[in-house]
Amino acid sequence: MKFKQIVLVLLAIFIVQFVSAADANISSIGRDSIPKFNNPIYVIYGDTRSDYDAHRRVIKAIERVNPVYVFHTGDFIRGSEVEEQWEIFDEITSHLRKTAKFFPVIGNHEADHEDSFFARFPYLHGEHWYSVDDNKLHFIILDSNSETREDCAQYNWLQNDLENIPADNKFIIVLVHHPLFTTGPHPDDEKGLRETFMPLFEEYGVDVVFSGHNHSYERSFNNGIYYIVSAGGGAPLYEQARSSEYSQLYLAEYNFCKLFRFGDKLIIDVLNPQLELLDEIIIEENTH
Repeated sequence: MKFKQIVLVLLAIFIVQFVSAADANISSIGRDSIPKFNNPIYVIYGDTRSDYDAHRRVIKAIERVNPVYVFHTGDFIRGSEVEEQWEIFDEITSHLRKTAKFFPVIGNHEADHEDSFFARFPYLHGEHWYSVDDNKLHFIILDSNSETREDCAQYNWLQNDLENIPADNKFIIVLVHHPLFTTGPHPDDEKGLRETFMPLFEEYGVDVVFSGHNHSYERSFNNGIYYIVSAGGGAPLYEQARSSEYSQLYLAEYNFCKLFRFGDKLIIDVLNPQLELLDEIIIEENTH
């Protein structure tokens, strides 16, 4: 009897993870221009830049978890010799991008080369911020290189987007390049987003905010929201530079985050290129 129960539990987990998800859509940038997928596995990684061998190892590991959505937290390239570096990025990610759709965040290394950036992602139609809905998850992509003050265009768009999330949505996930909380060598809250965006995150029940910029993995927590730095995609790794009451874990390792929804839980597994588990976060649905 116990054996049968174990088999049934494992079968139920398998079915939940692979059951067809609701059609994906993307708001504010043309829903029909984004291909629709049914696989409920999502990957977030970033800061790929200049160590191409490390980036290749991360990509091969990502391919093994079979995502259909890949979100990049910014700094795809170093910046000099722009087209040559984009061509290498295209080569490294070409196989993955045949099966997975990339949803990019603009990093500071792309901010001065927007033409090359948007040429790689024409379905963005030049939009710097946008949102994606899938499987009762709402992803919000922001641009911390653009103006972020209260009542600016991006701030007003963000507030409107948060006010109009589908009623049956379970989790809100934000991606923005510059972290609100970090203990790496780049300044903490470099763009002042705690004063502008964070009150909106808290008011509307954002569950987790992913960033890049400090080349590492870091988990911080403040006022019910996880703040994750996933910036170990190939750029030179940074050691921790200071302590913080908000920081719970800092790892100077190449990494990516694998996300999936399991009922009323959001599971975040942080993996290295060997697919070893570095961290795991389980977020319970809140009432928003």
